[in-house]
Amino acid sequence: MSEPDAILVFASRRSSPQIIQTIRNHNEEAQIFLHSNAMAEKLPRHLRHGIGVAQTVPFPWDSSKKIVRDYQRLMRRHAHDYGFSSLEGYIAARTFLKALEKTGPKPSRKKFMQTLETMGAIDLDGYTIHFTPTNHNGSSFTELTFLVGDYGAFIN
Repeated sequence: MSEPDAILVFASRRSSPQIIQTIRNHNEEAQIFLHSNAMAEKLPRHLRHGIGVAQTVPFPWDSSKKIVRDYQRLMRRHAHDYGFSSLEGYIAARTFLKALEKTGPKPSRKKFMQTLETMGAIDLDGYTIHFTPTNHNGSSFTELTFLVGDYGAFIN
């Protein structure tokens, strides 16, 4: 049996903890990566330390980026904690509003989609969104974060 240096886990929230525990029981040295922070947040504390997670938005605690500073200011105003999911929602809401404004009066689903697909790159203070008729991903941004410590806090 091989001893991989890294293992990428694509699984449901329900099965991830068991899969990760099995990996750790058989290979204590392998770096484990998850594809979603939502998956990582649902892991029991004893499994979190050392897990790598691919993120599609900037680090929510990194105030060196303008979009993150704006998000943080809004979250503080409403007494909410920072997090990847809420930053992703903030980016989605800003994208939606820009596209809706460009769609014009009497928007329809069809007009809104056409606007998104043809409006070009949307600069959200350094975080770029760009849809086309053949690409609905919006962004190619990716960075890795890791869970560390007893509670598995994210670090960048």
